[in-house]
Amino acid sequence: MSSPPRNESSAMLSPERIIEQRLGRYKSTDSDDTTQVLRQFFSVLPPDGRANLADDARECVTDERLRKLVKRIYNGLLLPIKASGGKTPTDETPFYLRKDFEDSFENTTALDLDSITKSPQKRLRDHCLQRYGFRCVATKYCSAYHPRPKDAKKADLEVAHIILFNIASFDPKTPTESDRHANIWVNISRYFPTLEDMSFTLEQLNTERNAMMLERSLHWEFGAFRLCFIATGVDNQYHVKTFEDTLTVPCLILPADRLATFQPHKGGWDLPDPELLRIHASLTEFFNMSGHGKRIDRLLTEFEELGGLASDGSTNVEDLLASRLLSLAVDVRE
Repeated sequence: MSSPPRNESSAMLSPERIIEQRLGRYKSTDSDDTTQVLRQFFSVLPPDGRANLADDARECVTDERLRKLVKRIYNGLLLPIKASGGKTPTDETPFYLRKDFEDSFENTTALDLDSITKSPQKRLRDHCLQRYGFRCVATKYCSAYHPRPKDAKKADLEVAHIILFNIASFDPKTPTESDRHANIWVNISRYFPTLEDMSFTLEQLNTERNAMMLERSLHWEFGAFRLCFIATGVDNQYHVKTFEDTLTVPCLILPADRLATFQPHKGGWDLPDPELLRIHASLTEFFNMSGHGKRIDRLLTEFEELGGLASDGSTNVEDLLASRLLSLAVDVRE
């Protein structure tokens, strides 16, 4: 993608100013939410991600190209990540590793995708259970299926992946699925460059740094991007943030101060990575500020309830096709 000519002053503009200038020239069409999506997505990104998005927007010399950029971000990152929910694949499900992050933002066909067999879910679950003393990191409730103190509150605990694991599961024999997953990882590394700085690849999705134990209903809200962990400035301490659409029951079992401290109990395994939690929190903020989280949930519910497409042609086929491949996974409990 070639950049429009820039003078010295335009090259020195802040990412915020670049976005505002570009959107100031944009002419909206009917039912066009390009401006809203771009502004709100920009607002939740880290500084380096904002700089990349500003560069991409500046290179969109026509409004049609800007619309395509926003559509690519929405259908190639936001929608499939939201649609993947809080589900965890079975131990038999393979996933595929892209060895490195490509410089090209558009040419996803050149990505090198290698098939590998994921680490057993049971091993990760056992490590996470031991690391937290068989407790939920947010509520401190004990596992209902392991020895615990007398009169301790107990619950079903599940392994929650921070960067959702099943966005890496796809059928390599289906080119459209391979392309879609390549797009997700190109996009997420483009706008959250810390993943590349951390050398975080798909292979590490199923590791302790990307996982924690949560009570079942909290896991669902976390995976559905209706709950997130915000760093407080104290090492390994987080504020558990909920939103208007967060379900009531999970909120009731959270501690009154909404603070969660990740304290290792046993083993030398990594604690949840603060950068990964920050990415999850950024995406959660976007889905809850924009209403797009509700929109995606409604699309998936419509698809499930109607058993496919609506007979009157009202179903948003494009959005459903973008989400369909990533919404079929099976929850695994401990």
